[in-house]
Amino acid sequence: MPERAPARHGPGEGDAHAVCSFELRLGRGEVPSLRPGVYQLRAQAGGYAPLTLPAVTAPASGLLLTLTPGGSLEIQAGPETLARPDAAARLLLPGGQPYFYSAFSADGLIRLPQPVRRLDNVAPGSYTLQVVGGPARPVEVREGVLTTVALP
Repeated sequence: MPERAPARHGPGEGDAHAVCSFELRLGRGEVPSLRPGVYQLRAQAGGYAPLTLPAVTAPASGLLLTLTPGGSLEIQAGPETLARPDAAARLLLPGGQPYFYSAFSADGLIRLPQPVRRLDNVAPGSYTLQVVGGPARPVEVREGVLTTVALP
Protein backbone atom coordinates (compact mmCIF):
# COMPACT_ATOMS: atom_id res chain seq x y z
CA MET A 1 0.00 0.00 0.00
CA PRO A 2 1.44 3.42 -0.89
CA GLU A 3 2.26 6.02 1.72
CA ARG A 4 -0.11 8.93 1.56
CA ALA A 5 -0.25 12.06 3.64
CA PRO A 6 -3.17 14.48 3.44
CA ALA A 7 -2.57 17.63 1.42
CA ARG A 8 -2.39 20.78 3.49
CA HIS A 9 -2.84 24.20 2.01
CA GLY A 10 -1.93 27.59 3.38
CA PRO A 11 -3.82 30.81 2.77
CA GLY A 12 -5.24 30.99 -0.75
CA GLU A 13 -5.32 27.32 -1.72
CA GLY A 14 -2.77 26.55 -4.42
CA ASP A 15 -0.65 29.66 -3.83
CA ALA A 16 3.07 29.87 -3.06
CA HIS A 17 2.42 29.09 0.62
CA ALA A 18 0.76 25.75 -0.03
CA VAL A 19 2.28 22.66 1.50
CA CYS A 20 1.39 19.52 -0.39
CA SER A 21 2.19 15.93 0.43
CA PHE A 22 1.64 13.40 -2.29
CA GLU A 23 1.42 9.70 -2.91
CA LEU A 24 4.71 7.80 -3.05
CA ARG A 25 4.53 4.76 -5.28
CA LEU A 26 7.20 3.39 -7.59
CA GLY A 27 9.11 6.65 -7.27
CA ARG A 28 6.28 8.71 -8.74
CA GLY A 29 4.59 11.66 -7.12
CA GLU A 30 1.87 13.75 -8.66
CA VAL A 31 0.06 16.78 -7.36
CA PRO A 32 -2.88 17.09 -9.77
CA SER A 33 -4.42 20.08 -7.98
CA LEU A 34 -1.25 22.20 -8.29
CA ARG A 35 -1.84 25.32 -10.36
CA PRO A 36 0.69 26.35 -13.04
CA GLY A 37 3.46 28.51 -11.62
CA VAL A 38 6.90 28.52 -10.04
CA TYR A 39 7.26 26.82 -6.67
CA GLN A 40 9.90 26.03 -4.08
CA LEU A 41 10.16 22.25 -3.77
CA ARG A 42 11.41 20.53 -0.63
CA ALA A 43 11.91 16.78 -0.45
CA GLN A 44 12.90 14.60 2.47
CA ALA A 45 13.10 10.87 3.18
CA GLY A 46 14.19 9.03 6.31
CA GLY A 47 17.98 8.68 6.51
CA TYR A 48 18.64 11.34 3.84
CA ALA A 49 19.39 15.05 3.87
CA PRO A 50 16.46 17.26 2.87
CA LEU A 51 16.67 18.78 -0.60
CA THR A 52 15.37 22.23 -1.56
CA LEU A 53 14.90 23.35 -5.16
CA PRO A 54 14.13 27.09 -5.03
CA ALA A 55 12.35 27.44 -8.40
CA VAL A 56 10.47 24.53 -9.97
CA THR A 57 8.02 25.28 -12.77
CA ALA A 58 4.72 23.43 -12.87
CA PRO A 59 3.46 21.71 -14.84
CA ALA A 60 6.53 19.68 -15.76
CA SER A 61 6.87 16.31 -17.41
CA GLY A 62 9.20 15.01 -14.73
CA LEU A 63 11.80 15.89 -12.16
CA LEU A 64 14.66 13.72 -10.91
CA LEU A 65 15.60 14.24 -7.27
CA THR A 66 18.88 12.88 -5.94
CA LEU A 67 19.09 12.63 -2.17
CA THR A 68 22.26 12.06 -0.11
CA PRO A 69 22.64 10.70 3.43
CA GLY A 70 24.74 13.78 4.24
CA GLY A 71 26.70 14.26 7.42
CA SER A 72 25.94 15.14 11.02
CA LEU A 73 26.40 18.48 12.75
CA GLU A 74 26.86 18.75 16.50
CA ILE A 75 26.31 22.25 17.85
CA GLN A 76 27.89 22.86 21.26
CA ALA A 77 26.25 25.93 22.77
CA GLY A 78 28.31 27.61 25.50
CA PRO A 79 27.07 29.72 28.42
CA GLU A 80 26.91 32.97 26.42
CA THR A 81 24.70 31.39 23.75
CA LEU A 82 22.49 29.56 26.25
CA ALA A 83 21.99 32.78 28.24
CA ARG A 84 20.16 34.33 25.27
CA PRO A 85 16.37 34.26 25.57
CA ASP A 86 15.09 31.65 23.11
CA ALA A 87 18.64 30.77 21.97
CA ALA A 88 18.60 29.76 18.32
CA ALA A 89 20.72 29.76 15.19
CA ARG A 90 20.43 29.25 11.45
CA LEU A 91 22.66 27.31 9.11
CA LEU A 92 23.19 29.65 6.16
CA LEU A 93 24.14 28.74 2.59
CA PRO A 94 26.99 30.65 0.90
CA GLY A 95 24.46 33.14 -0.55
CA GLY A 96 23.03 33.87 2.92
CA GLN A 97 19.79 31.89 2.49
CA PRO A 98 18.80 29.54 5.32
CA TYR A 99 19.44 25.82 4.89
CA PHE A 100 16.25 23.93 5.71
CA TYR A 101 17.50 21.04 7.86
CA SER A 102 13.94 19.70 7.71
CA ALA A 103 11.61 19.89 4.73
CA PHE A 104 8.94 21.08 7.16
CA SER A 105 10.96 23.93 8.69
CA ALA A 106 9.31 27.27 7.97
CA ASP A 107 12.42 29.39 8.51
CA GLY A 108 15.42 27.10 9.12
CA LEU A 109 15.58 28.13 12.78
CA ILE A 110 17.55 25.69 14.97
CA ARG A 111 16.49 26.00 18.62
CA LEU A 112 19.32 25.66 21.16
CA PRO A 113 17.61 24.93 24.51
CA GLN A 114 20.49 22.76 25.81
CA PRO A 115 24.30 22.62 25.52
CA VAL A 116 24.39 20.05 22.70
CA ARG A 117 22.14 19.89 19.64
CA ARG A 118 22.78 17.31 16.94
CA LEU A 119 21.41 17.47 13.41
CA ASP A 120 21.72 14.31 11.35
CA ASN A 121 21.44 14.07 7.57
CA VAL A 122 22.70 17.56 6.75
CA ALA A 123 23.58 18.00 3.07
CA PRO A 124 27.35 18.19 2.47
CA GLY A 125 28.65 21.71 1.87
CA SER A 126 30.00 24.95 3.29
CA TYR A 127 27.75 26.88 5.65
CA THR A 128 27.78 29.63 8.25
CA LEU A 129 26.16 28.84 11.58
CA GLN A 130 24.65 32.19 12.62
CA VAL A 131 23.37 32.60 16.16
CA VAL A 132 20.31 34.86 16.14
CA GLY A 133 21.60 38.22 17.40
CA GLY A 134 25.04 36.75 18.05
CA PRO A 135 28.22 35.33 16.57
CA ALA A 136 28.70 33.28 13.41
CA ARG A 137 30.95 30.28 12.78
CA PRO A 138 32.00 28.72 9.45
CA VAL A 139 30.98 25.07 9.11
CA GLU A 140 31.99 22.42 6.56
CA VAL A 141 29.72 19.36 6.51
CA ARG A 142 31.03 16.21 4.81
CA GLU A 143 29.24 13.04 3.76
CA GLY A 144 29.20 10.45 6.57
CA VAL A 145 31.24 12.63 8.98
CA LEU A 146 30.31 14.21 12.31
CA THR A 147 31.23 17.91 12.32
CA THR A 148 31.34 19.78 15.64
CA VAL A 149 31.02 23.53 16.04
CA ALA A 150 31.46 25.31 19.38
CA LEU A 151 29.60 28.50 20.23
CA PRO A 152 30.54 30.84 23.09
